[in-house]
Amino acid sequence: MLLKKNIVLFSFVMLPVWSFGQTKERQIGLSFGPAYYAVRNNSVSTFTHTGVGWPILCFFRLNSEKNRHHAQFFYTKSNLESATRLVLTQMESAYLQYAYHRRIASVNEKISFFAGAVLNYSGFYRATSWGNSFSIDKTGEFIASLSPSVLCEISLKENTISIQAWSSVLANAVTNGHTKWDSETNWLSIADFSNIDVRIAYSRNLSDKWSARLDYKFEYYHLQKYQGVVLLSHQTLLSVFYRIH
Repeated sequence: MLLKKNIVLFSFVMLPVWSFGQTKERQIGLSFGPAYYAVRNNSVSTFTHTGVGWPILCFFRLNSEKNRHHAQFFYTKSNLESATRLVLTQMESAYLQYAYHRRIASVNEKISFFAGAVLNYSGFYRATSWGNSFSIDKTGEFIASLSPSVLCEISLKENTISIQAWSSVLANAVTNGHTKWDSETNWLSIADFSNIDVRIAYSRNLSDKWSARLDYKFEYYHLQKYQGVVLLSHQTLLSVFYRIH
């Protein structure tokens, strides 16, 4: 029920923003590539678990001269292990994200600076097993967050370099301990939950309709309250865009 309410709220917030500004182009796309993860969950183990996953993303973009809209869905499943390989964790994560940016300055019509916000609703699930033990600790969390964001775009003929960074200032979480989900609403301060995301992308037009992009994304996530979860990831993604307008 809480997940449904948050999705409805997410959609309600997005609707008035979609219509803001004159649309210049619409694009749909798909991304795929390797991601390195390092995760520590202090409520289960003090070991840091590492491994590689292969996330897949699908997204939709609306761009005008001064506005940037970007909505995407992300999913990945990873098998992580501790340095001793005695503790194994299977992790699944997914998020629904919407970002809006508006141009605030430009230099020689080639370099543009944007400011905006990222609205993110993410879910994490982890199943941790200990060697040959049949005992499995199941933990996870749903987190809705709002983050101020800055974006810089550098246009080079058919190529574009973009750099984006954002960090949350407001978050709401639902977490579980080991066996039962906590249905209470928990508002988190920056001291309880912090995240830093940085994305660097290089895109190139392949034709009037098609373009490709190479992304590197760094993500740091620390849920200090409840379980003391720390997540670090490095992602390299190859994207293909199709222009529908």
